Amino acid sequence: MSSSAHLIALEYVRLSGEIADQGILNHLSQVYPKARIDHAFATTEAGVAFVVNDLTSGFPRVYSRVHLG
Repeated sequence: MSSSAHLIALEYVRLSGEIADQGILNHLSQVYPKARIDHAFATTEAGVAFVVNDLTSGFPRVYSRVHLG
């Protein structure tokens, strides 16, 4: 990210297209502490399937059919 990113006071950040890793989510939440950060899970064919904003990388466990431990 740009060193001047903090100069923008974002209220909303939406990630989509690629899986966001935990480092990206952590950095965005530090640089934009007041912003809502959403991550859209989608496919080209069907569009957005769902959106999460738990600031945790990866597929949300709550949507999994099998819960481990």
